[in-house]
Amino acid sequence: MRAAWYARQGAPDDAKAHVAREAGADDTINYRSEDVVEAIKRLTDGAGVERIVDVDFGGNLGTTLQALKPDGVVASYATRGEPEPKVPFRALMVKNLTVRAILVYTMPEAAKTAAAEDITRALEAGALRPVIGQRLRLDDIAQAHKDVESGAVMGNTVLLLN
Repeated sequence: MRAAWYARQGAPDDAKAHVAREAGADDTINYRSEDVVEAIKRLTDGAGVERIVDVDFGGNLGTTLQALKPDGVVASYATRGEPEPKVPFRALMVKNLTVRAILVYTMPEAAKTAAAEDITRALEAGALRPVIGQRLRLDDIAQAHKDVESGAVMGNTVLLLN
């Protein structure tokens, strides 16, 4: 399975692409300089992708509809560009697409446990290599929030408890 990655904020695009490839992405797409849908079509021989994990459902909905192949799934945990997007029901229906809205706080505990176990297995197998962008003391939590929200740090921000 090919993995592709692109992001909308933070470090310069070439640095993000490098980090994504180091983390295992086969391909990267620079949404600022490339047509995302055309790049996805090129990378999938026109078929589109099966799954999209999206951080801006409303802002990316047009691209998502074009990029997903029939029976595809988009899972999203945020919508920034359009907080209350108009749902293009017919376009979703024609391709038999599934939209999964995700909020970890309301997920069943069994789903959270299963996810933690899957992540642990992936970490132990070396299949998941988190990128640590910065480490801050717990006392610096306000700065950590600012950095994450601004996109100033590429990778995860880790808070040190001691």
